[in-house]
Amino acid sequence: MNKILTPIKAIRRKCLECSENAKEVKACAINDCPLHKFRLGTNPARKGIGVSKNMVKPKKGQLSGRKQAKEGIVAGGSDPEREEAGRRLHSIFIKQGGDL
Repeated sequence: MNKILTPIKAIRRKCLECSENAKEVKACAINDCPLHKFRLGTNPARKGIGVSKNMVKPKKGQLSGRKQAKEGIVAGGSDPEREEAGRRLHSIFIKQGGDL
């Protein structure tokens, strides 16, 4: 069965065909090749988009930020004014026919 490749992964495969191995792809000296900047299987224009490298993983036993939000835990404790404003916005959203 043929696997459908993303354009970036297809470029990576082509570079691996052109070179003998992954080390040669990384050290490729053909700078005028239009595929050169995509040879490592990534798009350099998307650098910094997505998960940040300097994000800290939670220590064992701690909840991640996503899990804290899911559990209703807010950094610095709860803020009654913020919670009330959220409830008001939610009720307005529902009255206007919004669907969560």
